[in-house]
Amino acid sequence: MARKILFLIPVMVLLSVSAASAAYACAGLSAGGQHTCALLNNGNVACWGANSEGQSNPYNGGDAIGVSAGGWHTCALLNNGNITCWGWNSVGQSNPYNGGDAIEVFAGGWHTCALLRNGNVACWGRNDQGQSNPYNGGDAIGVSAGFFHTCALLNNGNVTCWGYNYFGQSNPYNGGDAIGVSAKGHHTCALLNNGNVTCWGYNDYGQSNPYNGGDEIGVSAGGYHTCALLDNGNVACWGWNVFGQSNPYNGGDAIGVSAGVYHTCALLNNGNVHCWGWNNGGQSNPYNGGNAVCSIPIPSGSKAIKESSLAALQSLTSSNAKAQKEINKAIGHLQKSLTDQKITWIDDSHIACKHGNSVFDEEKEAVKNLMKVSNPKHKDTYDASIKPAIDDMITKIADADKLLASTLISEANALTKKDLKEIADANREIMKAEEDRTAGDFDKAIDGYKKGWQHAKKASYQDTGCDYCDLDWEDTTATCGDVKPSLPLTGAAVSVHQTDFSKWLFSFLRSIGF
Repeated sequence: MARKILFLIPVMVLLSVSAASAAYACAGLSAGGQHTCALLNNGNVACWGANSEGQSNPYNGGDAIGVSAGGWHTCALLNNGNITCWGWNSVGQSNPYNGGDAIEVFAGGWHTCALLRNGNVACWGRNDQGQSNPYNGGDAIGVSAGFFHTCALLNNGNVTCWGYNYFGQSNPYNGGDAIGVSAKGHHTCALLNNGNVTCWGYNDYGQSNPYNGGDEIGVSAGGYHTCALLDNGNVACWGWNVFGQSNPYNGGDAIGVSAGVYHTCALLNNGNVHCWGWNNGGQSNPYNGGNAVCSIPIPSGSKAIKESSLAALQSLTSSNAKAQKEINKAIGHLQKSLTDQKITWIDDSHIACKHGNSVFDEEKEAVKNLMKVSNPKHKDTYDASIKPAIDDMITKIADADKLLASTLISEANALTKKDLKEIADANREIMKAEEDRTAGDFDKAIDGYKKGWQHAKKASYQDTGCDYCDLDWEDTTATCGDVKPSLPLTGAAVSVHQTDFSKWLFSFLRSIGF
C-alpha cells in the first residue's frame, strides 16, 4: 500500500501530469510520478520508467495527438476526440472517455480531466476533495489536474480552480493576463502574456516563487519544483532540488518541458528527450528515438471545404431573380478565392502570404451576398425556400476561414517573446471572431479570422526562427529565407490526414487550445 501512496518526501506530493496548458502547451511530453511519456510523430506513445501497474506500456494505436502521465496511469488524447488510459485504475482514473469532444487531457494522481470543445471540463476518478467535479462555465481553454485540485484557464485570461485548498492552491487568479496554467503538487502556476510566471499555493521550497524574466514561453509545475521553458531554448527551474530536478538546462534546443514529481524532462528540437533528477525507476533516462513531438497538427482541409461549398452553391437556384443575383455574386467571390492567379494555395491547408488577405476578403463578400438571401430583413432578396441550404453555406465558408487561420496558429513556434505576443494576439482575434459569429455577424467573424491569420504568420516556424512570410514557397530546399519546409511546419510534427468534415471543429479547437 505504501507504493500506492507514493513518495511521502517531504510531505504529500502531486503526481505530475503533462506540461503547460493552453496556448503554448507541449502536449507531447509528460513527466509523471516515476515514469515519462512522449508522443511520437507516428501517432504512437512511448513511455519509460516504473511500470508496476502497466503505466509505462506503449500505445501503438497510431492516432494519439497528446499524452499525459499521472501517478500510476497514463492517458492519450486521440484524434477522434476520445481519450484512452492505461495503468492503475483503483478509483476509475484510467477509465476511457468516449464523448468524442475532448481537446486536451490531464492525468493527475488519482483523477483525470478532459477539456471539452464546448469550453467545459469533465473529470473522473478520485473525488474526495471535489477535484473531479465538472466545470460547466463554457469558457475554459485549458485544464491542469494536480494531486487533489484541478484548474482551468479561462478565455478572459483568468484561472479558476477547485478541490483541495489547504495551501491556497485552488485560489482563483483574476489578473486577466494568463495564457497558460499548470497545477501540480500543492501549488499552481500561470504563464502571463508578458513572459513572466506567477504561482500560488504551497511554497516551503520556493516552488511558488514568481519568475520575472519576461522570457518564458511555457511553464510546468512539478511536485515541489517549477520549471520554465525560455525563449532561448533553455529551461529554468526553481524549488526543491534534492535530486537535481531543479537544475537548469542550458542546451538552447528545448521546445517543451514537463516537471514530474522529482524529475524534469525537456523535449529537444531534434526529436529526443533529455531528463534529469530522480531516476530510481528509469524515469530520467533519455529518449533518443529522434521522433518525439510536442503535437501532431491535423491539416484542416480548408480548401476542400471551400470547394465543396462552392459546388453545393452552384447547384442551388432561386425563383427570386434578385436572390439568384446575390447567389451568383457569391459564387464569383468564392471562385476568385480559390482560383485567382494572384493567390497561391500551397496545399489544402495553407496559402502564401502575398495576397493571402484576398482569400478572406473574397469570402467575406460572398457571405455578405448570401446573408441577403438568408435574412428576412432583406425583403427583396430573401428566399425562405433555400434559407437552410444558404445558412449551411455561410457556416461552412466561415468554418474554412477559421480553419485556415487556426492551422497556421497551431504550427507556430514561440521561439521569442515577440512570437509569444503574436500567437496570443492571434488567439484573441479568433476568440473575438467567435463572439461575432455567435451574434450572427459572419462577415465580421471572417475579418477576425483574417486578423488571427495575420498575427500567426508573423511568428516563428520550424526550427529556423524565420516567420511564415520569410519562407520561399517556390523553392524546394530547406534554409530559412529561401526554403520550403515540409508541412506541417512545426519542428518535429507530422501530418495526420483527416478528411471527415465532421471533425473540423475538434481539429480547430485543438490547435488553439480552446
